[in-house]
Amino acid sequence: MVIDAQIKAKFGALHTQVIATKEHVDAAKETPEGTLALIILLDQMGRNMYRGQAQAFSGDPIARSLAMFMVRRKFHEQLRLVKRSFVYMPLMHAEDAEAQELSVQMYTELAEQLKAPDEDAKNDDFAAFAQLHRDVIGEFGRFPSRNKALGRESTPEEAEWLKNPPF
Repeated sequence: MVIDAQIKAKFGALHTQVIATKEHVDAAKETPEGTLALIILLDQMGRNMYRGQAQAFSGDPIARSLAMFMVRRKFHEQLRLVKRSFVYMPLMHAEDAEAQELSVQMYTELAEQLKAPDEDAKNDDFAAFAQLHRDVIGEFGRFPSRNKALGRESTPEEAEWLKNPPF
């Protein structure tokens, strides 16, 4: 995809550097916006730059750590509501039941805070999507959709699920 190549050209070296050296992590934690920027680089941009490859998930541990840092310190509450959805994504992307539960909790709270008469269905999508991710981890302990990229063999149940994944 063109956008993936553009993101990689602009941010690929920084993405690799942060993962390899953890450089910028402490500095990013100084402000909510800095932490959010690093989360987006590691969680969202990594998935675009390395779509279909194991490297797409290489920033997940740091991104999840930053998300947990923000939630524990209530740093996310200093961000506009719409920006918070990006803070919680590393939790939703985690192959970890505890992170999944926190993701559902945070997205449910966010949906409640965003409620407006015209937008209820749209805002509830946050929580519903988090619940879908949690349910997959609950069933398989991992995301079967990552198996190919990560060189993991799918179980028969996962292979069946992969025929019609919900996301």
